[in-house]
Parts: sequence; structure tokens; C-alpha cells
Amino acid sequence: MALQLAPGAATTHFNLANLLVKQHAYDEAMAHYSEALRLDPVFVEAHCNIASLLLETGRTKDAAAHYVAALQTKADHLPAIVSLAWIYATASSEAGSQHATEAVRWRSKPAGSQAASKAECSIRSPLLMRMRDDFRTL
Repeated sequence: MALQLAPGAATTHFNLANLLVKQHAYDEAMAHYSEALRLDPVFVEAHCNIASLLLETGRTKDAAAHYVAALQTKADHLPAIVSLAWIYATASSEAGSQHATEAVRWRSKPAGSQAASKAECSIRSPLLMRMRDDFRTL
């Protein structure tokens, strides 16, 4: 019903995809997450949910690309930081270990330190670029 009322709304496709995941209809969910991204290319949560589905199917490199895309939009998105760090850490590479350590450091920041978080976003950009380049070698 919601899809009939708002077929062009990214959040409608995103919410439907979330329901489909709960029903284990992963292919359909992926199609709706992808449509949400087509409608809103900077939809961070859609990137992360696509990445999670890709990880479930063993498509690690594709999942990493979606986490990187999410972080390019919102550099302090903790679920994407931690998930990308996990991918790197399990890849057994030196770069992966460094990125995983950085994610743990970011995670240990006190909650509510908005000023520190905003300041770190500019610092993280070069690291995110290295992460993007490093994931290509996985």
C-alpha cells in the first residue's frame, strides 16, 4: 500500500526492503534497497543495509564499497566505520589492522562530543581515501 502511495520515495523502498529482509526475501530486499539508492544516492542506511546483505553472500569487496560510499556521505557513521574495520581486520592485511584500530579509537570517543566529532570528520577524510584505495587490494 505504501509503495502504491509513494513509489518515488526512497524511504518507502527502504522500509519495504527492511520488511523483506525479516521475511528472508533477500533478492527482493536488495532490489528495493537499490531503488532507494537510485532515488537518493546519499542514503547512508541503504548503503549499509546493502553492504550487510552483500556480506551475507560473501561479496566482501562489494560490501566494502558500499560502506565506503556511506562514509563518504557521513564520515562519522559509526556502523559503517565498525563494519568496514571488521572487513579489513578479517582480511589479514596490515592496512586492515590499521583501519580496525582507527575504528576502535573512534568508537571510544565519549558520547555527545559533537565538537570533537565534527573536527574529526575533516581528519578522517584522508584516512577514508586510504581505506577506499586499500579495499581495492582485498
